[in-house]
Amino acid sequence: MKRIVFLVIFFCLGQTVCAADLFIVAESEHSSGCDLAEADFDEKESFLKFFPKLKEVAKKPEADKFVALMLFPLKVNRAKTEIIKDEKEFKSRFSSIMTTKILKVISDQKLEDLSCQYQGVMFGNGELWVQKKQGKVGISALNP
Repeated sequence: MKRIVFLVIFFCLGQTVCAADLFIVAESEHSSGCDLAEADFDEKESFLKFFPKLKEVAKKPEADKFVALMLFPLKVNRAKTEIIKDEKEFKSRFSSIMTTKILKVISDQKLEDLSCQYQGVMFGNGELWVQKKQGKVGISALNP
């Protein structure tokens, strides 16, 4: 509980407006650590099915497997935001997009430690964002 309190204080002090970004849901062992409705997931099951798939694919990263978990256009935020338009471009740039840092964030992420915000579900410290668009759950932005 101390960790959660720290995160809430951090976000409140780090922003001029303090929002309830870390609403903790204590339900079952299969629940996310955040309010998925805040991230615009009308039902939790779609995200709870996506999460283990993402973690499994990250163990042995291959472009052909990761591409199915992406939402296009995909934003890759570096010094300048890059827009990855489609599957073909993603596959050709896979190694520069899915960095060791991003893969580590995925493998280290625990369901109960997720943060849900209006932008989606945040992994790590914002290195990866997952959203649901047009019924599909996928990675919408990366900050390598």
